[in-house]
Amino acid sequence: MTTQNTNNTNTEKNWMDATGEKFPLTLESGYWKIIESNIFQWATEASSNPLWTAASRELPKWQTEYVARTRARLLSQVSLPVFVPKSCESIKDKISRKFFAKRDATDLFSGAFPVPMLGDLVRTRIRCNYIDGVDYIAKKLMDLAKSENISATLERQGKIEGYYAQHINIEIDAFLRVSGAAIPIKVKAEIQIASDMATKMWDASHGLYELTRGKSSDAQEWQWDPSDPRFIANQLGHMVHLADGLLVQLRDIQASKEKK
Repeated sequence: MTTQNTNNTNTEKNWMDATGEKFPLTLESGYWKIIESNIFQWATEASSNPLWTAASRELPKWQTEYVARTRARLLSQVSLPVFVPKSCESIKDKISRKFFAKRDATDLFSGAFPVPMLGDLVRTRIRCNYIDGVDYIAKKLMDLAKSENISATLERQGKIEGYYAQHINIEIDAFLRVSGAAIPIKVKAEIQIASDMATKMWDASHGLYELTRGKSSDAQEWQWDPSDPRFIANQLGHMVHLADGLLVQLRDIQASKEKK
């Protein structure tokens, strides 16, 4: 086993042992299988949550309004995407980082049958053709959530790693299925909104981002090594964001000329 793999194994064992002291069920055989099957079902339930249902109904109107204003299509896809489950490996990695940031397992799980307390157990991503579409649809969703009496929070992401998106978090009604019982619970769901170019960039470099996430914000050796793929991926993320902005400017200049 390499040094890196050994460190990863030790890191996971440390937080799992600490968590197991407070939540013994997390150490039982089959626990993560139960969590995995539930999250898969929650993703299906999230795809029909009240906000998503209302947004699907309003989307044609939003599309028409955006086209009238910009002469461009709002989304890269025809309809709103479905929600997908977060993998157990990603959950463990995120919990590990949260644990070692505070050295505390108290708020990592909740409930008689402990459920990971993460805001993106289920998530979806809306891909916009242009960067101004990101802000446009984020505001539409927040306004819709308010009108539908749905609690929602918006966070604009702009990370040093070159990740740019807007995230909306909501709670959905779901059931925790354990030993034949269906227990009503609230599950957090994350709606990511980003440009199509940023999404492609993210998909291509996500693995590299995982290598640096949660590390010190101080300058790292790879940040001064142009041959390191992390250097390329991180800088390219910022360049894509700039290109997204320039693309909107070019689109609007062209539209203005066509009106004359």
